[in-house]
Amino acid sequence: MPEDQNPELDENAELASELAAARRLAGRGRAGATQRAYRADLQALRAYLRRRGQGDELPVPAELVAAFIVSESRPDRELRRGARAISTVERRLAAISAAHRDAGLPDPCTDSFVHETLRGIRRAHGTAREPK
Repeated sequence: MPEDQNPELDENAELASELAAARRLAGRGRAGATQRAYRADLQALRAYLRRRGQGDELPVPAELVAAFIVSESRPDRELRRGARAISTVERRLAAISAAHRDAGLPDPCTDSFVHETLRGIRRAHGTAREPK
């Protein structure tokens, strides 16, 4: 190593390269179809929040996430749509969770109120999971 070369700079350059590679790879972590579905899920959440007079920016409080999944699990005359399938509700939660994590924010979907609300929705729709 040349005397005028700082080993810390070499290590930092290597770290910078590794961080750049990690960011590129993280962007490839979800399939294109998943990314499109998650975008649509977040648009649905934001539209719901606006219809209810709430701000639509992250972070979204756990209570509003729970209210959103209840709304999604019911038919909506205003929107002229039936109740969403439980799998759709679960994917919407996954999208909300990912958006918060990706933004470095606390994940409201891990809140026990959201978990219990989802359990209640499953039970009400006859899709409660069997205990192991």
